[in-house]
Amino acid sequence: MKLRILPILLLAAARPVPVGASDDNQRAREAVEAQQALPLAEILPGILERFDASLLEAEFEGDRNGPVYEFELITGSGQMIEVKVDAATGEVIEIEGDRSEEGMED
Repeated sequence: MKLRILPILLLAAARPVPVGASDDNQRAREAVEAQQALPLAEILPGILERFDASLLEAEFEGDRNGPVYEFELITGSGQMIEVKVDAATGEVIEIEGDRSEEGMED
């Protein structure tokens, strides 16, 4: 049975900030307002669809190359993966976990 999106996703989709610690929320909000990052609500649905996954955790981190969203996901087949996404472009920059499933190649 395919796992459904966690209820917290509905809250996350309603607000353009990531799920997680308040520091992450504040930094993400500031980055979105400064147009240095896309809102989580614009990026997350495509990531969940691409990996046929549900969200377990989301974080916003500053990286020397710019802001990054980090998503911990569980796929429909039960694989746990971590996906790092360039917050400015929405591009997947790294996948950790089982990459053997279709659609998970970089």
